[in-house]
Amino acid sequence: MRAVRWGYAAALAALCAPVAFSAALPEGRALYVTRWYMKDAGQVAGAVAYAADHGFNMLFCQVLGDARALYDSTVTVRSPLVAPDFDALREAVARGHEEGLEVHAYINTVNVWSGSLGYPPEPEHIINAHPEWSAENADGVRDVDLAATADAFVSYCPREPGFVAFLAAIVEEIVANYDVDGVHLDYIRYLSDRHCFCPRHLAAFRAVYGRDPVPGEEVFARFCEDDVSALVGSLNAAAKAVRPRCTLSATLIYPSRRKGQDAQRWLEEGLIDIAVPMLYTADMAVFETSLRWFHERSGGRHLMPSIGASYGVVGAEIDIARAVGAEGAALFASSSVTDAVTADIDARYAAAAPVPPYPWLDGSPDTVPPVISAVRGMPFGSQEATVLWHTDERTDGRVEYGATAAYGATAAVTTLVFEHSVTLGGLAPATTYHFRVRSSDEAGNESMSGDFTFATAAEGGGEVIIDDNDADMTFTGSWIKGSSAGGYGDDYYWTTDQPATTARAEYRPYLPLGGEWEVSVTYVPGTNRVVDAPYTVEYDGGSETVTVDQKTRAEEWIVLGAYEFAEGWGAAVVLGNMSSGGDVVVADAVKWTYAGAPPNPPFIRGDANADGRIDLADAIAILGYLFASQTPKACLDALDVADNGKIDISNAIRLLGYLFAQGLPPAPPFPGAGHDPTPTDPYTCGD
Repeated sequence: MRAVRWGYAAALAALCAPVAFSAALPEGRALYVTRWYMKDAGQVAGAVAYAADHGFNMLFCQVLGDARALYDSTVTVRSPLVAPDFDALREAVARGHEEGLEVHAYINTVNVWSGSLGYPPEPEHIINAHPEWSAENADGVRDVDLAATADAFVSYCPREPGFVAFLAAIVEEIVANYDVDGVHLDYIRYLSDRHCFCPRHLAAFRAVYGRDPVPGEEVFARFCEDDVSALVGSLNAAAKAVRPRCTLSATLIYPSRRKGQDAQRWLEEGLIDIAVPMLYTADMAVFETSLRWFHERSGGRHLMPSIGASYGVVGAEIDIARAVGAEGAALFASSSVTDAVTADIDARYAAAAPVPPYPWLDGSPDTVPPVISAVRGMPFGSQEATVLWHTDERTDGRVEYGATAAYGATAAVTTLVFEHSVTLGGLAPATTYHFRVRSSDEAGNESMSGDFTFATAAEGGGEVIIDDNDADMTFTGSWIKGSSAGGYGDDYYWTTDQPATTARAEYRPYLPLGGEWEVSVTYVPGTNRVVDAPYTVEYDGGSETVTVDQKTRAEEWIVLGAYEFAEGWGAAVVLGNMSSGGDVVVADAVKWTYAGAPPNPPFIRGDANADGRIDLADAIAILGYLFASQTPKACLDALDVADNGKIDISNAIRLLGYLFAQGLPPAPPFPGAGHDPTPTDPYTCGD
């Protein structure tokens, strides 16, 4: 749900001139002002004047660093950067609002101290008052014990209730006592992927899994990730409890899902209102690729990439942000601005622009269509396929498909979701199908994809293969594309092994059918491969790590095992780079092969007339079957609305109740096509 989005540019690589826009089009234009430039009224006045004179409309003013406040706080100690009688935040809000600028209080969160400052002398400082809240690394070293170590940073644990309450109280007092427009979170993450092994985390993990965590393992990384997400939720709730329209923004790292950050989750769950990914690079291709990742996963929230002023490409990156469709950009920082940067800014911000509205907060109309991405068709056997895609906000989904680009058939799911799966049944074997997808959000804004194709198999069988460049596969950490020939799809990626996991390759398929699947992997030969590449299989109800000797049997499908999986998105294989020897871990393709009994064709429960929709006509078709001896167009299982093994008038009544009285919906498979979860009942959709 967004209020405005810039249009796409046809050739971003060719951007070489400022992109001019109407003054009426909203755009977030934020300028960071760090705490070292907020020390007195003169510095604050200078930052505000620069922002106002050069077209900015937002300020991110740092008023909390090293757990010391540059404002009047009753929660934490006062920063020595400001005089006892000077309140930097009050000054910034007053001057900024006078100039028509939004002012956001920028605070450091999990990072509470810099060792280069020496030990904090204040007894009330969190380092002295609560050392037991410290985070701890995998080597058993508490961060707080490094508080006087040069170049060390001290982080506190987001699982510690006292620390969560401390940060929430800071947010509450800022929003309650100052007319800020938002709160901006920085360092809302662990300091490394080897955090946090504090006693709280170890005890909590043991309680769930009955064992100690292993440094670098996927399960523990996700376990710790949940705590950071919960902290973000707590801070958002603290701000909104005082002022519901106060925005919460956060700096984000890329790739995500490192150091406890899960940007997609925060956005899709509405935990933050503005995503500010730190995309500090002079490489335009890297900047665009990274920005598009966030844009496609924005959850309908605002996206404003943080651009480094010192990289010399501010203007070009603002142009790319506009072309991709971001709601604005944030310049880091006022202290790094040069005459060249100012010229770039003036060329793009000459016309004034209002800050974009926030429909989910202020009730303004949502006029922006969703962003469709990752469209793919996944054939399963000879007569079935599942079409998958992602939208950046919750939408419905429709697939138009046929033997030509004229399509002719439609399948739809009305549920509003981010991840879409629509199953197509009754397809012809050995046939190429064209398809496109449509999605509409809650406000009725619609987007449509281009034309895609898939081909059904000639006969039987069912397998799902994810290769290293597919939409359902993601890399975190450092991976390099292989230069040698070979690999599934003629390519592969590699990384160096480490004593703890620093890089992951995640394969997360959509499985069209629940049951037993055989999981196998392939990789490329080489004498420098590891002998114990760790593949973690996540199945229905658990996980298992299987090590593979990548020096041998290369470029064959190596079976990891057979596992039970639920239908849908729950399956995964995660390859890490934690190894005991060798040099290189190779990521190529992973295959799931269905090992259960051949499934019956997919259907939609309640779709009694087999037109792909649930409406009054379906209730009439059920009644016609019961009382007029009419032959249903759908299989009988579709008429068993409650999936209780009976077809009687109660099925029509339940359907009518769902349609007109907010009653129970049909039992699965619904609202999209799928396989019968109770195949032993009296009715089937077999041939």
